[in-house]
Amino acid sequence: MHKRWPAWSDFNSAQCVFNLMQNFPKNNLVIDVRDSEEFGRIHIHNSINIPYSDEYSELPGIQELREHVVSGQSLFDKRKRMLLIIVFSPQAVVFAREVYYILRRDKCREVHILEEELSVFASKYSFLCEGELMPMFKCPFDGYPSEILPFKLYLGNYHHAEDSTVIDNLKITHIVNATNSFEAKFRSKGVVYLRLGVEDLETEDFTRHFSLAYRFLREALENDKHRVLVHCARGISRSATIIILYFMKAQNMTYDQAFKFVKKHREIICPNEGFINQLRSWELDEIDFSPILENKSECRVMIE
Repeated sequence: MHKRWPAWSDFNSAQCVFNLMQNFPKNNLVIDVRDSEEFGRIHIHNSINIPYSDEYSELPGIQELREHVVSGQSLFDKRKRMLLIIVFSPQAVVFAREVYYILRRDKCREVHILEEELSVFASKYSFLCEGELMPMFKCPFDGYPSEILPFKLYLGNYHHAEDSTVIDNLKITHIVNATNSFEAKFRSKGVVYLRLGVEDLETEDFTRHFSLAYRFLREALENDKHRVLVHCARGISRSATIIILYFMKAQNMTYDQAFKFVKKHREIICPNEGFINQLRSWELDEIDFSPILENKSECRVMIE
């Protein structure tokens, strides 16, 4: 049985670490304090190895850590400008926390510790790992979309929707495109598309799409084998509005509850004021979803 460590404030689940890495797709660094043999077998992309050793002083400093970097010294030099993830093994848990506090004292703002063993993380996100035991995976141009529901629902931008590496590695089966542009690039691979054609304007009437968007998501997510990507241009306003709407309806959440839940997984979301007002109006007026597009044949007409 894989060990799961206490969820202290500086310890984060595999999903949380995955999403943090997508917030900084080209600017993250993993500090792996497992021994060199474990590191060689499997590690996360962009890792540097600072193996735990009894030779350290009781509380090592930055200079002592620097001297023990096995590889990637130049990456470590940029630590204050990067997202830092610390990976450890059972015998190195105390050392991992020491490294965390050293980095925070060194004014590194984004430092987090993976609370699960790396084997657990790799079983969920193998495409983020490499080493002797792992096949080589291509890294997407703009990272991956944020994972809102584990292995089910993703929120991202147009780069994610047009990158075959993202589609293949996440096994995306359905895509909701909230924009008026971007083609259904992977339809030939069997991906099912829904294009809503929304402009990111406060005056845009998003409510006319609420029923179709919700029904498409609900039906897709009912199948455990389906994985859905919702995107707009930047994954901030239009696509966030759709996913917030879904949780308001599916989980009977208020707007504030749904917004907080989605933002927890994708920090950059920011629906425009017009969309927020429409979601709040739906919360108060309870727009009726049932009469529209009751049968699937009608729904398919509007799906690319």
